[in-house]
Amino acid sequence: RSLALGEAFVADVRDAEAAVLNPALLSKNRRHAVTFTHDEYLADLTFEFGAYAFPLAGGDAGSVAFAARYLSYGTLEGYDEFGVPTGDFFAADLAAGISYGVELFQGFGAGATVNYVYSRIDDVSTSTVAFDLGLSYQPLNALRLGFTAVNLGPDVKYVSLESPLPLTLRLGAAGDVLDLPRHRITLFADGVYPFYDEPYGAFGLEYTMFDLVSLRGGYRLGHDTATFSIGAGFQFALWESVLLNLDYAYADYGDLEATHLFTLGLLI
Repeated sequence: RSLALGEAFVADVRDAEAAVLNPALLSKNRRHAVTFTHDEYLADLTFEFGAYAFPLAGGDAGSVAFAARYLSYGTLEGYDEFGVPTGDFFAADLAAGISYGVELFQGFGAGATVNYVYSRIDDVSTSTVAFDLGLSYQPLNALRLGFTAVNLGPDVKYVSLESPLPLTLRLGAAGDVLDLPRHRITLFADGVYPFYDEPYGAFGLEYTMFDLVSLRGGYRLGHDTATFSIGAGFQFALWESVLLNLDYAYADYGDLEATHLFTLGLLI
């Protein structure tokens, strides 16, 4: 859902995905939620994500979530300093963490995530701890605001090379411009400031009918590679108290081609 909306998500994240997108929005979780994502990412990269969230005291004491992300770079060709092939090697990144979000007072939520981050390139690996912080505020029924600061923590060190974590600040809003019993239209806008790159804007639009089908589109303005994205979501009642969510997103990355992302979620 977040990718289809052009990554304009910080003010309106649902269910277990809040663990990695804005932990403050776990404060709105009132059910057990499980989500899995598979992404045929750029080039030969693949991305996997899984999360489980559950409420404490029915949600009155907030919600806790466990989440893990795995990015595989596939098989890469190795060369020495003289350009001589040294054979293929493997590279991957893993982040696994625990999140907590709670409503501090009416309409205002806060949350945090602690991640263990592991990275491997060939036979060299490194690890560190990273922190995410999130805030959410709903001043009106039709308006939601959000803020996150993600990847706070010490530098990652490969042998003698140190590299900072990709610290990113994000501030955004989501507003319902149409909210009828069977039809809803929501607009999204985020301002994103990555410390390692230029800031950019993310914008999204979502139309939901009968609380069953959602059509989505998004655009990133000023991003170095990404432009537009589209997608759809479907919600089914498997049993009386179990809901199944299926989401798909297609995103264009210009010269880097496109990516297809699929998400499966359960609410119990």
